[in-house]
Amino acid sequence: MLPPPHRTSVALVALVLLVAGCRVGAQAPTTTGAPAAGTRLTLPASPSRFLPDGDGVWVATDDGTLTRFDTRTGQVDGTPVRLPFSAATLAAGHGALWLTGQVEGERRVTAKGNYPVIKLARVDPAARRVAAVRALPLRSNGNHLAVTDDGVWVSDPAEGASRIYRVDPDRFALAGRPLQAGQEPVALAVHEGRLWVANHDDGTLRRLDPATGKVEATIDLGVEPHGMAIGAGAVWIADGHHNAVMRIDPGTGRIVARIDAGFETGMVAASDAGVWVAAAGGADLTRNGLARIDPAANQATVVQVEGQVTEITADGSGVWVGIRKPDAALHLGP
Repeated sequence: MLPPPHRTSVALVALVLLVAGCRVGAQAPTTTGAPAAGTRLTLPASPSRFLPDGDGVWVATDDGTLTRFDTRTGQVDGTPVRLPFSAATLAAGHGALWLTGQVEGERRVTAKGNYPVIKLARVDPAARRVAAVRALPLRSNGNHLAVTDDGVWVSDPAEGASRIYRVDPDRFALAGRPLQAGQEPVALAVHEGRLWVANHDDGTLRRLDPATGKVEATIDLGVEPHGMAIGAGAVWIADGHHNAVMRIDPGTGRIVARIDAGFETGMVAASDAGVWVAAAGGADLTRNGLARIDPAANQATVVQVEGQVTEITADGSGVWVGIRKPDAALHLGP
């Protein structure tokens, strides 16, 4: 078993990917016969991020706008927020909304190299305004956000220098030494007070104690992960190179299932209401780039949606799906 979260020693969990042991529920996915039906929001631009919020949902779009929609009426709730960049991440905590994004047309030149300018914005959700913006010393885009009781965490997937930085939410400043993330973190999540990070280049899943910075466990995935989500009692890893999703027991670190999705997986969303997977960015995002996984059967069902899937975010009753051409948000039930 993995060491319990309160231990601070580093534990290495070596996992051997035996075909017989990892093919549980790996039968071919089924396909729904009709397009998915659910709540639909028409958007002014392509959606990049969602954040469910009670009876509403915040939607960040590629035109640099953050808008809250009332999901009961489908109408815009309050004044949209104009952002200083197109949001790549979106999270909530400490009484604020947090976003990161690359500032187009700007570069940060140092003695070590030429890097994109990545900024963090804090949004006041009540006042509908950007309260503060600061640049971060990151070397790459593709960042991810996670919020714990004592900080806002931002990953930097720069090759050879991958880090997770902590921002003090009160001072809005970097605090402490960055955590060692692994090689090219592609996903970051919080579960039971611990940070979980999936690393593409070294094919690992790590659990870190944010208070001490210690790596409590490292799981050798045997593949290069393209996405991760935690929910429905498991850690779910997108194995894009094999058109599959891996199910991992967070308590033991054991890979308990490999689920065939039928397409190149990249985005994963999970909650107690279900698990969803979407095609990787840059893949053939036509009509079969979304599937729902039944956690009880470890079986995927491909869901037909119009347009190209750009983002998925799970909530307590289903999943928000962003589509492009046409620009819209769909809420699909479990």
